[in-house]
Amino acid sequence: MIAVRDSEVAAEALGVDLARTKTLAFAMSAFYAGTAGGLYSATLNFVAPEGFDLFQMVVHFSMVVVGGLGSVWGAVLGAGLLVGVQEALRAFKSAQEIAFGLVLMTAIIFLPDGLISLLRRRVPGWEEPLRRVAPARRSARRAVVG
Repeated sequence: MIAVRDSEVAAEALGVDLARTKTLAFAMSAFYAGTAGGLYSATLNFVAPEGFDLFQMVVHFSMVVVGGLGSVWGAVLGAGLLVGVQEALRAFKSAQEIAFGLVLMTAIIFLPDGLISLLRRRVPGWEEPLRRVAPARRSARRAVVG
């Protein structure tokens, strides 16, 4: 999946089945979205279409973009910031939309890689692994490097 994300042409040249990989990615995302929706409805004990309007979609999209695309911790940081803004402006519903627009524009202009780019710059050695490294291989790598 990482090869397809980085370059479809190169992945196909290496023999990766693009249709199968994209179908698997779509199925996995549908599974997680369905699970999240089921848990959300179980938590609220009530679901109505009014709870899923355009503003809600923009909020979720903004959380990922502000935090940093392709980064799990970036999405968590973006969600924390935007939920804080939403709670601070709870009394002013129209101001929330303006604030989200300003935060989103500011992030796109000044932090194109999201909030996670600040963490990468400030914390030496910060890197989100794409997969978990086995403990035996990790110690062997340290012996070679250090």
